[in-house]
Amino acid sequence: MTKIERLFPAYGAIFAVVYAVVLYYDAPLVSYHTKTGVWTLGKTLSSEGGPSIFWYGLVLTALLAAVPVTAAMALIPENASNRLWSGLTWLLPLGAMASFVWLLLPYYTK
Repeated sequence: MTKIERLFPAYGAIFAVVYAVVLYYDAPLVSYHTKTGVWTLGKTLSSEGGPSIFWYGLVLTALLAAVPVTAAMALIPENASNRLWSGLTWLLPLGAMASFVWLLLPYYTK
């Protein structure tokens, strides 16, 4: 497996973890206001009414955080990273499910 092929699963896992953290803290990098078609920095509500879309900012924040971490993963030797990922294979999906249950719990308990 080439180094680039090893980085795709790592990026997916890192992106999922960072996205869960960004979603928990509700920290989008940008907001898009649909009525006016304007992009603003941070989480801002539209001054002219209409909905603001924060999802683009959440994804962009997770992307900008996951890319440098994935690039740092390229510096880890292949044999060390193989042992690391094989040990964490079961932990990542379990952690993702638990974090989203925790994030969505207020919707089901109110």
